[in-house]
Amino acid sequence: MPESKRIANEKGLAASIVNEVAKIATTKDTLFLIVYNPFLICGSEIHSRSPFNEKMEALKYAIKSQYYFDQMTSFPPVYKNNDITIVTGTSSTGYEGCGCFRSAIVNFEHENMSEKNVYEVQYNAIGKDKVEIAITNFNTREELQVMDFVLNANNWILK
Repeated sequence: MPESKRIANEKGLAASIVNEVAKIATTKDTLFLIVYNPFLICGSEIHSRSPFNEKMEALKYAIKSQYYFDQMTSFPPVYKNNDITIVTGTSSTGYEGCGCFRSAIVNFEHENMSEKNVYEVQYNAIGKDKVEIAITNFNTREELQVMDFVLNANNWILK
């Protein structure tokens, strides 16, 4: 299995992602951005309890995609962008689809998720100089926007 490699300027990519999320926010208040979900296999909707054939497809993807970035350390806990506050954190959706939100600032359980503006970053493809993500509304599972970021002179810009 090939050795994984970190992408360049991880914090720059995280800042670019959050700036774009702020532009599609529908409220001028606080929104919560899930940047990491430990139960999902990167690039897929595969959970740890998924069927074997789905896990194998995700493994093939992981072998083909050698690049990654550390979402846990790349995103600061809070971003302020104009009138919007974005709190970044993690979620555990698990196989049943219920979730919780965990960050350095605030934690809440799945019972309160529907009362909050919660978005999720889903990493569709991570390459050396291109990253494709999808932003979804966590509560409705509606895909809000797909974005491609490209590395240009060590800066991640929206393509």
